[in-house]
Amino acid sequence: MHHLTLPESLCDLYGACGPFGLCVRTSTPKCICLKGFVLKSDEEWRKGNWTGGCVRHTQLSCGAKSSMKTQGRNTDIFYRMTHVKTPDLHQFVSFLNAEQCYQGCLGNCSCTAFAYISGIGCLVWNGELVD
Repeated sequence: MHHLTLPESLCDLYGACGPFGLCVRTSTPKCICLKGFVLKSDEEWRKGNWTGGCVRHTQLSCGAKSSMKTQGRNTDIFYRMTHVKTPDLHQFVSFLNAEQCYQGCLGNCSCTAFAYISGIGCLVWNGELVD
């Protein structure tokens, strides 16, 4: 006899909302884009296919020519998010505090997210965020 186990919710499927997408657990689960991101394909999302995910609303100034920066400063920012499951694959970086973790990620063009956890340290995620 074979047993088939199905996910309880769309949110339990890996990559259901695609890169930079966030699954919202409601009576009818749906996907939304993280703040600062927009739908990659509005047409696919209308069909209920969210796997294409989201793309940045604006280009990063990190690593860009100085014309994209404000007076030579990096204008990129991170938004604080709570109650969000992050992808399992992260890197540990030995920064001493949250500010160093923030600045280290900001200065690394491949860093897309970070978390500083007191007593643990700085965790960073590179590339697309998919979970």
